[in-house]
Amino acid sequence: MKTISVYALNLPKRQDRLQSILQQFRGKSEFDFKVISVIQHQIGAYGQWRNFVDLVDKTVPNFHAILSNNGELPPHHYRLCCLVRLGFDNTDIKVLISEN
Repeated sequence: MKTISVYALNLPKRQDRLQSILQQFRGKSEFDFKVISVIQHQIGAYGQWRNFVDLVDKTVPNFHAILSNNGELPPHHYRLCCLVRLGFDNTDIKVLISEN
C-alpha cells in the first residue's frame, strides 16, 4: 500500500504540540509521518516561511535548481505563487519574502 507523506514542523520547546500531533497519527499506517525540528525567529511569520522553504529543499532535492533550469518559473516567483495560493494577503507576503 502506498503511504501519504506527512511532515510535522515543530519547535523543540513545544513538546506539548508534538505529543498532540503524534497522538493523532499513532497507529495510522497509511501515513509516512516525519517530525521536522524547526527554527524560531523574532518575526514569527518569517520563521515559518524559512521553515517552509527549508522543508521544500529537504523533501524535493534540487527543487530550486530544477525550477531555475527549466526556464519556466524562478524560485522567487514560485514562492510568491505558493503564498498567493495559500491565501496570504499582500502585506503578509511582503513580510514573508523580505530578507530582514
